[in-house]
Amino acid sequence: MAALNNELSKRLSELEDDYETLLRPLLNDLASASTSTEETFAKDKFKKHLAEFIKERSEQ
Repeated sequence: MAALNNELSKRLSELEDDYETLLRPLLNDLASASTSTEETFAKDKFKKHLAEFIKERSEQ
């Protein structure tokens, strides 16, 4: 899991800052989730952040 996490971190750092900021919390939450409930919570939290991100982008 650590190797996967390191590879994802490396690839995230290659993204634009906005996208890295959007995705990094999701990946951290999923990596630390130990139950399906925690995974679902992480996905729901990401959906909320994604909706806010899209709204901000469309207003620009």
